[in-house]
Amino acid sequence: MDIDPRTTFISSSLSPFTQSGNRIAWKYSNLLSLEQRKISVTLRMPDASHIGDTISTAVVIDSAINDADYENNSSVLYQIITDSSNPNDKTVNNSEDSLGYNHFSNVLNYTIRFQVQNDDTCYNVIVRDTLCSLLNPETLRLLSSSHDVSTILKGKNVVNFVFKNARIPNLEHGFVKFSVEPYSGIIKNVVLKNRGYIYFENKPPIQTNEVATTYVISGEKVLHISSNSLHLPSDANCSTTFNVVSNINWTASSNQSWLTLSSSSGSNNGTITVTAAANTSNTSRTATVTVSGQGVTDQTVTVTQAGQSVSPTLTVSPTTLDVSAAANSTASFTITSNVSWTANSNQSWLSLSSSSGSNNGTITVTASANTLNTSRTATVTVSGQGVTDQTVTVTQAGQ
Repeated sequence: MDIDPRTTFISSSLSPFTQSGNRIAWKYSNLLSLEQRKISVTLRMPDASHIGDTISTAVVIDSAINDADYENNSSVLYQIITDSSNPNDKTVNNSEDSLGYNHFSNVLNYTIRFQVQNDDTCYNVIVRDTLCSLLNPETLRLLSSSHDVSTILKGKNVVNFVFKNARIPNLEHGFVKFSVEPYSGIIKNVVLKNRGYIYFENKPPIQTNEVATTYVISGEKVLHISSNSLHLPSDANCSTTFNVVSNINWTASSNQSWLTLSSSSGSNNGTITVTAAANTSNTSRTATVTVSGQGVTDQTVTVTQAGQSVSPTLTVSPTTLDVSAAANSTASFTITSNVSWTANSNQSWLSLSSSSGSNNGTITVTASANTLNTSRTATVTVSGQGVTDQTVTVTQAGQ
């Protein structure tokens, strides 16, 4: 089992055979044909700052002897971290992979969770689910529930799970789990979507999140990733993860040396951690991670790392310049900045080598002939967003 790096292994009903980092293994030496065994695992979830994140738990079974069906020897469970005080949500655990891809003829297993928030004991709760029109309601099966429940099918595809006289105390949690199969003849890449509604007594319903499943052909090569876009801060060794859902061998690579991967290859499902070096620039930068497999479309993840958070600056040096009375006499000043800037002269007789730029730069001023016997002055103003305007006074001598 590969647990999400944001979770912590606490215990299991069977002592681990090995444990290294986020990978935990158990070993059986006497499992009989068709025998079923269960290992219960307890994990500590991330703190409240991760509410809304998706975590993954991947399980693979390796057998030393021939297995009649290798395709059911791996699975990945993806779960959204919710606030434990209000877990009114819906999840789907497909029998092939839980990122949302299912194979023809497989059963969909749904779970709807709720919590009573009634300021008192709740006697009646109704969980209503409007099945996707591509799901066959005649195949619906109640798998389990937290309290006694009745299943009532209304119309063609509306199912009510009725907790009647359940006497559920305030703040107590409940759930219902059920399975359903698609109609025969479902086409490739069709997406099945639906959500649940939870009624506490006579209060307005609470709407759950929407879950979606995409069907693919059984035996077809699959390679998908959980996210196409990731973001990192500018700090050194900052990291984040994405999940690979596949039934084939795959490779992964980064096109930038500053972004490294925890794994450059794998087989079936997996999790890749991307780690970035410090970005010392004040501008963001991007890298592309490409996951490839034979016979499938490459999958890419764009990783954007923020630049340093620095205060905008703009200075000029020197702040005064002197030029002769002759035509095309010149002088220069430098600009030190980390922002974009513009420059202009308030006198037509003084021109600038550049009227705009970014970061550091040098501007040369050029004066036309001064035919007077008195000196004259011009002001060059350099401006940038979020900074104070800087000025350079240019004095041209008279004849």
